[in-house]
Amino acid sequence: MAGRIFERKRRQMPCTLTLDGRNHGGLILDVSPGGLFIQSSAKIKPGDQLEIQTTLPGAEGRVRMLVEVVRKVIVPSQLLKVARGGVGVRIINAPEGFYQFVDTLGIGADAGTSKIEQLENRRTQSAVAPPVAEAEPEPEPEPEPETEEEPPAPEPQFRVRIKQSQGPRSRTVSVEAESEEDARRQALHAAGAGWIVLGVERVDAD
Repeated sequence: MAGRIFERKRRQMPCTLTLDGRNHGGLILDVSPGGLFIQSSAKIKPGDQLEIQTTLPGAEGRVRMLVEVVRKVIVPSQLLKVARGGVGVRIINAPEGFYQFVDTLGIGADAGTSKIEQLENRRTQSAVAPPVAEAEPEPEPEPEPETEEEPPAPEPQFRVRIKQSQGPRSRTVSVEAESEEDARRQALHAAGAGWIVLGVERVDAD
């Protein structure tokens, strides 16, 4: 589908929708890190914000998510046997357990990176670490007397707070770097495409 950022996986999971203080039954038909497609008899329209409650494999209790309806699919009655109507919703807020669940389906945030983002990410990585050209072998130097060398001083540690550029998920990455700018590059390189830096904090040694 044009404009879709993340891959979706079909999963049928009963859920409860809360709209204007009233609860309605529903069925989640597919999931992605950024949204859901839900079938329900409730009168829902694009722009509505809902609370979704459901259970996830491996998670304790019911998971609550805040979502916004972005599209509605209406299927004529004569086609209900071959197609299903429902609403597509965008996730505004969800617990970490939901993102761990979609990771187990192989559709985590990085899996939804577009080809353009992947290409830009490769270009960024190439700029940070350009390939080293092969050099001709140099003559072996004369052996020097062995001396005890002091171990190099450890690099400063930083905590880098990053967030999905087109999603709600955020996390903190700890790195050793020469500077804050180097810490930013290392964190984005480790996270992959589709993430932005919110802040960098130096961790002073005890």
